[in-house]
Amino acid sequence: MKITKRILAIILALAMTVGGLTIASVADWDGGYLIEPEEVRYYAGAYKYPEDEPEEESVPYYSEYIAEGEGEAAEGIAPALIGIVPFSTPVDWDTSTPPTLVGSEYTVILSGAPSNVLQIPAGATVTITSTGTVTTFWPNILSINIPANSTVIWTADIFSNEIHGNSLVDIHGDGTFNMVGGSIESGGAVGRAISSHDSLTINISGNARVVSNTNDGIAINGLNLSVNISGGEIRAEDIAIIGGGNVTMSGGTVQARFPLRTFGADITVTGGTVISPYNYGVALSSGGGNVTVSGGTIRSYGEPSHGLFSYGGNITVDGGSISVTGQGNSTAIAIEPQTFLSNVGSITVSGGTIQIHGANSTALRSFEGDIVVDGGLVSATGQGSTAIRADSIACSVSIVGSGTVFGIGNSLSDIIDSSAAPTIGGNGVVIWWTGTGSPFAVNTSTNLHTNPASATAHWAAPNLVLYTNGANSGNFAVPGVTVTAQRQPSPPSQQPQPPQQPSGTITGGSDNDDRGRGGSGVSRVLSTLIPTPQEIWLTPQMAASLTQTAAADGANFTRSRHDGRYGVRAAAWLNLAGRRFDHDATANRAVQVRVSILNPAQMTEDMLVSAWVAGNDVSRVRGIFERWFSNDVRVVHFDHSGPWGQNVWVAARVDLTGMDVGNLHFYSYDRETHSFRWISEPNHRIDSNGFLHFRVDVGGAIVISDGQLMRR
Repeated sequence: MKITKRILAIILALAMTVGGLTIASVADWDGGYLIEPEEVRYYAGAYKYPEDEPEEESVPYYSEYIAEGEGEAAEGIAPALIGIVPFSTPVDWDTSTPPTLVGSEYTVILSGAPSNVLQIPAGATVTITSTGTVTTFWPNILSINIPANSTVIWTADIFSNEIHGNSLVDIHGDGTFNMVGGSIESGGAVGRAISSHDSLTINISGNARVVSNTNDGIAINGLNLSVNISGGEIRAEDIAIIGGGNVTMSGGTVQARFPLRTFGADITVTGGTVISPYNYGVALSSGGGNVTVSGGTIRSYGEPSHGLFSYGGNITVDGGSISVTGQGNSTAIAIEPQTFLSNVGSITVSGGTIQIHGANSTALRSFEGDIVVDGGLVSATGQGSTAIRADSIACSVSIVGSGTVFGIGNSLSDIIDSSAAPTIGGNGVVIWWTGTGSPFAVNTSTNLHTNPASATAHWAAPNLVLYTNGANSGNFAVPGVTVTAQRQPSPPSQQPQPPQQPSGTITGGSDNDDRGRGGSGVSRVLSTLIPTPQEIWLTPQMAASLTQTAAADGANFTRSRHDGRYGVRAAAWLNLAGRRFDHDATANRAVQVRVSILNPAQMTEDMLVSAWVAGNDVSRVRGIFERWFSNDVRVVHFDHSGPWGQNVWVAARVDLTGMDVGNLHFYSYDRETHSFRWISEPNHRIDSNGFLHFRVDVGGAIVISDGQLMRR
């Protein structure tokens, strides 16, 4: 009974204090055993512990349900917050020890929103979870005080449709709020989901959801709030996130009229998706702060609509995709001066794609600051639209480096509207189409013009422009254009037999979209480009050739294949933009793993894209997990390690013999830190050819387990 009394004492330590509910310290408990949230069972009745538990003190036992009115109730516990307090000690593992999975020190089971404040102890880590969706009504909101050195891990689900201008979760303190799952959803007039009153840091990841479903509603609000988004969903009718602290985004989805909005702070996007679907919306806006986009997808399609805006700050784009489809006075990127502080800001595009599709709109617009395009693609494809507009004689416009600008018009001045003549130098190029003459024959330049004149541009199927100016080469799609493929047969010496194809078809993102092609012209090109199984890097010229061949064959993807390590150079990604890119890692000419990248334009670095289901790295990781865990596991190893910057689809020839395919669990393993994380939404399936399909956002090793990992 010794352990029963100890654990019961811990539970009873959850007692009411003046001004709120305090979670007591459990540092004197030496159980040292992590209780995962799904293993703790709580119900609405009283609680007891088993009578016949063993004497071994290192293993805690869990409560079992007693019907209402039976047994002895646990007194001293607040009616809305019931919890158990497991204790764990962080350990630095080496390769001879099990991989680490970090847990929390406290767990609180949420069953309703109390009127008092939940006080988080100094230096504590507290997990707040629930056994279902907790529904509450004003004035019963959830108030939490998180000190500067404390952390809350949120996995609970809470909902209210009666907030009436207040916040469902109201947070004080300068601590950290990690929302790794669950949901916080508010309704009612001008409802807010989360509010912060101090210098709180909020981290959103996994499948977490923060939603405000009301007119003028705000999902996350705070004067000095900092937010980091790596997954999940944040959605509101009006503003998703607003605050005076920095916002960073590397994954997940944010959607609202104003998805990300700061005052005097910076916004940085390296991945994920930002959507502004409402009229007069602005996807990213900062008053006096800088906006940087190096990855991810940003879309705005209201009437009118705007992509990125800064009032007195600098906007830098060196990767990712920004697309705006609004009509009339819409902008993809715009800056205005903050005159009372003498800040005019600037626009710099070094990579990525910026596109404005609506009529009478502008891709890049500055009212006073300079505009520099030294990489990437800036495109305006709507009638009457301008690629670049400088509203002041003080603005300078430069197209240099490997910058590319495209528009529709009859002269350079229709594409770049500037009082001073733009500077076009280096390998920079401006391309324009007169807007007439479609359909075009492949490899013709009808109604296409370039500056400088030494640059070349021609049409390619199905609606592409392929261009070259020195080392700057690439392609982009032009809506409303049709290019007729009229390929001449190549000499026999350039037509070796294609490599043997695997039976059936595997796709990363959709089913059988290339059925029957058998690799088509892409395979023919690659059979000449890849003669031996060595490390190969796809160059911009090779990528352009692959894309042109695939487009001429009518394929909506570009595909490479190799039986060794294979990578794509940073400058080559732009030549793969606008279509899915697949890489097949092969053994004996049969596909082992296909890696599919849906948005190549978001990739801005040299990246290895090969992956394997056999080999030394696969065997080593599998050996580690099967040594320390009792599960049967399989491993897919990527030559790339670290984040991909987007979800990547994988189709792998994994031998699942003897495994319960209905109970597969996916984990990402980091060899450098010897740690692993659960992948909550792999969206996996097995196709008719036995390939296992799933999606990931990191490289390294993916461990596939028969059931949830269980220690030996």
